[in-house]
Amino acid sequence: MHKYYKSSEEMPWVEREIPGYRYKTLGYHEKLAMVMCQSDAGFEVGLHHHPDEECIYYLKGSSEIQVGEEKFVVKAGEYVYIPADMPHSVKMLEDAEFIGACSPPKPVYKPHDA
Repeated sequence: MHKYYKSSEEMPWVEREIPGYRYKTLGYHEKLAMVMCQSDAGFEVGLHHHPDEECIYYLKGSSEIQVGEEKFVVKAGEYVYIPADMPHSVKMLEDAEFIGACSPPKPVYKPHDA
């Protein structure tokens, strides 16, 4: 196995404890994690916040997202940034696939072999 390279075929999809959301960790490092995610239409996460900042790029589908006081729809080909400790929520309007990066990395995304 390479230290600086991985193929996504090497990484398994992980079902979260909440039905409708799956992810595979593409990279997990000291200061950054990157994940590929899939969410089903209707999946939602209510207003919450956490100490990491997030960048999310949509490959497929769309979501209604609230970041702070702003609400908007994000769709394939678009990007959203969520600052650390900023209240935010999401509701999937369609089945969606997106790539997310967070810093510092969320422990839940740490692969078992890391």
